[in-house]
Amino acid sequence: MIIEVMSREKILEYSYSQHDEKAAVISISNYDGEFPDLRNNPNNGIDAQCRVHFNDVELGMRNCITRGDARKIVSFVNEIAVVKDKLIVQCEYGVSRSAGVAAAIMKFSPVTIC
Repeated sequence: MIIEVMSREKILEYSYSQHDEKAAVISISNYDGEFPDLRNNPNNGIDAQCRVHFNDVELGMRNCITRGDARKIVSFVNEIAVVKDKLIVQCEYGVSRSAGVAAAIMKFSPVTIC
């Protein structure tokens, strides 16, 4: 499974394009924010999505990632890892939260990650 990090803008663009690979998305929004409205189209390859809300702040600060968020992500990755070609981790700018989550998945996942 390939892991790719994207911004809100890039995932929206991706969802409007045709792709052959089966993809799953972890979408990270600000604690009080909204998720991108991905196009519901079987040709874009996206058929699974995990949504979590947390701000881009240090652990322990208000609205940071919680154990519940982490459990939700781990459960989702374990569920889709062997059946998807690509996992897209997306946050607002595709820099901090999405990259951190992608790095953690690559480090701790029992599934081979490319």
